[in-house]
Order: sequence, then structure tokens, then C-alpha cells
Amino acid sequence: MKFLERWKIALVIVIVLGMFFRFFNIEKKVYWHDETINASRVAGYSITEIRDDLPKDTPFSVGLLSKYQYPSADKSAVDMIKLLAQVEPQNPPLYYLLSRLWLSVSGHSIAAARLLSALISLLVIPAVYGLARQLAGPPLFGLLAAAMVAISPFHILYAQESRPFSLWTLTILLSSLFLLRALKRQTWRDWFGYGVTTIAGLYTFPFTLFVIFSHGLYVIVNPSFRKTVHLTRFALTIALSLLCFSPWLWAIHSNIDRMSTWRYADTSVVSLAKTWVGNICRLFFDINLDASSPMLFVLVPALGALALVFYSAYRLLRHAPRSTYSFILFLSVVTASALILPDLISGGRRSSVSRYFIPTYLGLQLTVAYAIARGLAIKQKMSSAGWSVVLMTVLGAGIVSNVASANAQTWWTKPLSLDNFAIVQAISSAPNPLLITDKVQWQTLELSHYLSADTQLLIAVDTPLEQLETFDTTTLTTFLLYPSDPLLEYYDTSEQYQVRKLDRLEHHPIFLLEPQ
Repeated sequence: MKFLERWKIALVIVIVLGMFFRFFNIEKKVYWHDETINASRVAGYSITEIRDDLPKDTPFSVGLLSKYQYPSADKSAVDMIKLLAQVEPQNPPLYYLLSRLWLSVSGHSIAAARLLSALISLLVIPAVYGLARQLAGPPLFGLLAAAMVAISPFHILYAQESRPFSLWTLTILLSSLFLLRALKRQTWRDWFGYGVTTIAGLYTFPFTLFVIFSHGLYVIVNPSFRKTVHLTRFALTIALSLLCFSPWLWAIHSNIDRMSTWRYADTSVVSLAKTWVGNICRLFFDINLDASSPMLFVLVPALGALALVFYSAYRLLRHAPRSTYSFILFLSVVTASALILPDLISGGRRSSVSRYFIPTYLGLQLTVAYAIARGLAIKQKMSSAGWSVVLMTVLGAGIVSNVASANAQTWWTKPLSLDNFAIVQAISSAPNPLLITDKVQWQTLELSHYLSADTQLLIAVDTPLEQLETFDTTTLTTFLLYPSDPLLEYYDTSEQYQVRKLDRLEHHPIFLLEPQ
């Protein structure tokens, strides 16, 4: 008993550490491409509206761009919802509404924008604890599951992004918790809770449909839940939930051609398989390794994580009650199958996106937590000692990962913005910078969060190219920022300027204009 009590204390300490890492240096990592797009959606603007609204052919301060990154009276919440339905129907409005409300009281900053996700992620910890308790496992199952999710580098990374995935994680756990309670106690209050959290999940991320399907399979395959009352109440709750979500389903159907198509790009099966294994590893250990890292550093943790997951699944299926293992199994397998099979059959890379697998990852973490908790509960010294080593390794890997990530400015979750700080440094270190572009990109808005607010930006849309040289740039350091081919060619052939790529940023379309 003292052995388990000591582990309880250790797990509580780990949970506190996980809570700390969710807030430590929350503004440190680059405010990246997807966060910038989300911010503009919260403010109620599309990129087309931003381009139309900005001053043309006269320099203005970069600080003006903040108008399109934070909510204001110019755009209402209704405007925001209409915009999402039209241009990004794959992103339902619940998180955006909460973010809009949050920013109206917390202020306008990167830290404030991300703080909402971090606070929501705190609620994930007691939610996974409650779900594990409902699943009925060994004595430490609930606390172990909470500690593993709390210290997981994957969950902490998304807790520090102003995006909806912490909220989606919470709704998955709460809807699962309410379902298990409703099936056991058969109270309308629990069924109401299940319906509300399911609707919240659907209005957070549409892949909640996969979670609903996994819940349905769980109810159907368990003999104790096949009674008419169970099936009727479950079916009624799901029907009402889908009815409430039907307006957004119609928005998705009506604007499906506007949804981004990058997910359908062909990717080799070998490349996908490497990504699947790597993403599972990142649940437990993540120091930002990639293909350029030493092979030994990549293989050892990846194979170790894979072995842990498979052996834990074996122990779960062998020792857990059917009502426990079937729930975890369906939660893990349904979403994974829905993402992986289409990629294998028709091509695409939906399954390379780790955040889409959150239901699967929660199932895997519950699986590992169950196996370790059962191992620790065995009274044989050798067995409990071995599982203690496994647990220390898992928790230690999470702590090491978060220490490594805490002070980093970029990470693998921000692939499109890895060089933003280098770009900002190059621009900010120049005296009196002037940025010239002929088309505002999302990247321009990304950089605006870090550039001095009085940095000058010129959008040369209607200005004839030959008139650009009439602008007095003698006291300015002029940069071409993501120029079109005609604009770049004009300056490249000009006798007054020499166009030079910025050092160490050769693959970015940013150029320095040097007077000849």
C-alpha cells in the first residue's frame, strides 16, 4: 500500500508540472501561419477583405494590420460565423466565439490569444481522470491517465496554440464520460450532459462524428447495453445532436469546394507510415527530431513507444473487462481507420496530420495507463519494479520533452513559419525599413506581430511599376516582401537598384533593394 501511495504523490507532482508547462513561455513560440488565419477569422475578416480594405500605393504603418487580428466593433460575431461558413466550413464556430469573447476581456496580445487554449487544457486533466474512473480499472488508473495526459508534450504543444484542439480534446473526454455515466445510471441529466457535450464537440471540430460512431459501436457490442431503453435513449440523444448540428452540416455541404485541398496530395505509404509512428512517439517523447536527426535518436524512442503501445494493448485486451477494453478500443480505432484507409485506398495525406488523431491518441494513452496501473498493482516485487521503471521512463520522457520545448521559438507543429524570427530580425535590424509588396499574404500578417508597429508597408497595386521609383527611399532600407514576378522583374532590371536575397533566407521571396 505504501508503494502505491508513494506513486500517488509522484503522479500529483507530475500533474502540477504539466499544468506549469502549459503556461510557461506561452508567448515564446512563433505565432504561426494557422494561428494568424484563425485570428483573422475571429476578427471577422477574410484575406480578400483585408486586401481590399488596406491603403494602396501609399506607405502606412504595419501596426494597422492588428485591426485584422483581433476582434473589434467593425465586425460582429454574426459576421464571423457567416465568414467561417463561407470560407472555412471545416472549422465550426464554437472555439472562435469563445476566443472572441475571451479577447474582448483579456486584451490583445499573443499570450492572451493562447491563454484560452491553455485554460481549457487544464480542464482536460480532471476530465481524463473522470473518464478513467468510469472505465473501472486498477487503483492508479485514473491518476495515471491524468498524469500521462498532463505531461504529454503533444497536448502541451496544442495547449499553447490559439486553435480549437484543446477544446476538442475536452469535448471528446466529457462526452465519453457522460455516455458511460448515462449507460450506467440511466438518468436524463446524464443523457442531457452527453447531448450537450456532443453538440459542443461537433461545433468545435467535425471529426467528432468519428467519436460518435465509436460510441455507437460501444453501445451495440456490449450485451448489457442492448436493452431497448439504452438503445432508444442513445439513438434519441444522437439524433437530436445531429439535428442541432445540421445547419453547419449544410454549410459544409454548400461550400465544400472552398475547403483546402492540400490533404489530398499524394504521399507514399512509406512516408505516411513513418509519420504515424513518429506521431505516436510524440505523445510521450518529443525533442523536435526530424529526418535530419541522427537515425539512432529517431529509431530508439519511436520503436520504444510503438512497443509500449502494442504491449499495453495486449495487456488491456487480456486483463480488462469487456466494457473497459471495448470502449478504449473503439475510441482508438475508429478515427484512425477513418483517416488511414482513405489515404491507402485513394491517396492523400489526411492521416499525416497528428491533431486529427486526438481521439486515437487519448485511447492509446488510456491503454498505456491501464497496463502500467495494473502492473504496479501486482504484488510480485519483480513485476511491480519493472513497471515502475516503465512509468518513470514515460513520465521522464515527457518532462525532458517539455523542458526542451519550453524555450524554443519554433517546433514541428509550426512548419510554415520556422524562419519568421530570422525574417523579422533582418528587417528590424535595418534602419528605417520600408516593405514593398503588391499582394498582402498571410505571411505579412504573421510578421506584423513581431515588427515594430511604425514599420512602413507599401502595397503597390495600382501604381504603375515605373512610378515606384518616384518614392523617396534615400533614407529608407527597402525590402520587397513576397513580390509578384512582374514586380520582382521590374526591380531586378532597374538601373537604380540591385536586388539581393537576404542571407540564410534564400528560400523565402524576400529581397533587399540596394541603391546602385
